[in-house]
Amino acid sequence: MKSKLAALSALATVVMLGIGGCGVMGKADAPVTLRIAPVFAPGGRVDSRSVAVAAVDAVGEAAKARYAYVDPARPGEINQAKSLFWEEPPPRAVERAIVAGLRTRFATVTGPELAMPADIRVLTVLDRFEEVSGEPGSAVIAFEATVIEHGKVARAGKWCASAPFSGPGPSERAHAFEAALVAATTAFAQDLATGAPSSSADPC
Repeated sequence: MKSKLAALSALATVVMLGIGGCGVMGKADAPVTLRIAPVFAPGGRVDSRSVAVAAVDAVGEAAKARYAYVDPARPGEINQAKSLFWEEPPPRAVERAIVAGLRTRFATVTGPELAMPADIRVLTVLDRFEEVSGEPGSAVIAFEATVIEHGKVARAGKWCASAPFSGPGPSERAHAFEAALVAATTAFAQDLATGAPSSSADPC
């Protein structure tokens, strides 16, 4: 009899803990994972040179999967959202976008997963992948790239872009980051193919 009472008491405790846990989870915001899938338009004449893109490095919060934002009133502070996350860390998203963007202008482009000889090697450091809050807010992406050709630094520069949010929701944020990513990497691919200096129109 005592063992049955003990079992019932334990069961009641588990049920009460479960109810309490549900209540706590109900008060918290459900985490949202953001996915970006940039699409690139054909870039015109294709350069015959081959390009190898190294794994993208990142600075500070730009390396993390948690969504980062900056209040313009406190530009020196980078905040992290409690419930917004990127599906993949920003350096990987930028890496894939650079490869895709360069493929619109060069005949052969490989990413870090394929260690192959190439005419050009691209080294990239991601500086910013963040929201600048406001009405409306905007997505800001900035990276520095160093281009190695024939064993020497052929060029180095910074490319960046921003895009306003069309609404307050997570999807609108993801779409803005897509637009900024396409703009920055397209400008980089064009500059690399034509030999032009860094042409980012955005001062970010």
